[in-house]
Formats: sequence, C-alpha cells, structure tokens
Amino acid sequence: MLLLIYFLPLLIDLLIKMKKILILGSTGSIGKNALELIRNFNDEFSIAGLTVNDNINLLEEQIREFNPSTVVVKNKEKAK
Repeated sequence: MLLLIYFLPLLIDLLIKMKKILILGSTGSIGKNALELIRNFNDEFSIAGLTVNDNINLLEEQIREFNPSTVVVKNKEKAK
C-alpha cells in the first residue's frame, strides 16, 4: 500500500502528459503513416515539429491539423 501511495503521483503524471513528437519527412509515406497513428491517439501525442523536402501543399494541411510549433522545409525556394 505504501508503494502505491508513493508511485501513484508518478503514474498519474505519466498518464496525463502528452508525448511530443517530431516527424521527419511528414509528407512521405512513413511520415503520413506516423501522423495517422498520432491522429488516432491524439490524446497521448502532440506534434512538436514537421520536416519536409518540398511538398508545401500537403505540409500546409498538416500544419492546420496538427499545429506544430516548428516546421522545416529543405527546399529553400518552396519555403518562401
């Protein structure tokens, strides 16, 4: 019982904290699948950042949906 009282606050803290995820290549097939998982478990994960090469149209949709704090575009011309 004493152990439960000691560890209960730690367990609650782990359960209610969302894990922040950075998706590298968010517009590629693996990135889109990762976002689909996060979409299904949105109470456990939040998107901290997205990176893409040059698919700006899909990136804009992802930004609207997931509201990441950081976005990186590799292609300088498309980033403008």
